[in-house]
Amino acid sequence: MLNIIFVVLIVLAGSAICACAETALFSVSRVRVKQLAQSKKPAAIVLQSIRSKMNRPIATIVILNNIFNIVGSIVIGSLAAKVLGDAWLGLFSSILTFLIIVCGEIVPKTIGERYSEPIATQKINQLLRQVYYVPETIKADKLLKTFQDNCEHLMVVLDEYGGVAGVVTLEDVLEVLTGEIVDETDRIINLQEIARKKRKILLNYRGINS
Repeated sequence: MLNIIFVVLIVLAGSAICACAETALFSVSRVRVKQLAQSKKPAAIVLQSIRSKMNRPIATIVILNNIFNIVGSIVIGSLAAKVLGDAWLGLFSSILTFLIIVCGEIVPKTIGERYSEPIATQKINQLLRQVYYVPETIKADKLLKTFQDNCEHLMVVLDEYGGVAGVVTLEDVLEVLTGEIVDETDRIINLQEIARKKRKILLNYRGINS
């Protein structure tokens, strides 16, 4: 019985974290994200980058949530059938479904919407503990190797004074390397220009003049 309770708690906690994070990321307004990014804090800049390309992080969160719910339900059902027997399995499944809907979806999404800004920033701060920093003058070839060696898709860019200049993704590097044929000595990524272009695209998308 303790095994069932333990697995149920893991499933509920995992589902709740995913639901809360998804709602928090969507609930922070784009205008507020822009204001936070102007502080040049790494977490705020990464949040702005995530909001400009939401498909990948949201897909990851949804997949994780499904893993918790589907795999967890299978494991819990198997354990419950052995411990409780078939007679109580239907009632147990109904209770589990109710708990997942309330504790794993409704409550965490409500919390994520109400406290979206601190939750989103906190999640990103946790990610930044493992983030890699690169100088804005790094060569494209070297930066690509850095991405490959560290199995990362996003890095924080530092300017000449050690301040945060923006973020660069693996897709940005691949666009530079494959977008046009240039001389080897000219393959220096202008990370500031990439950041400016992203900002202009984002502002145009919002209908705001840069």
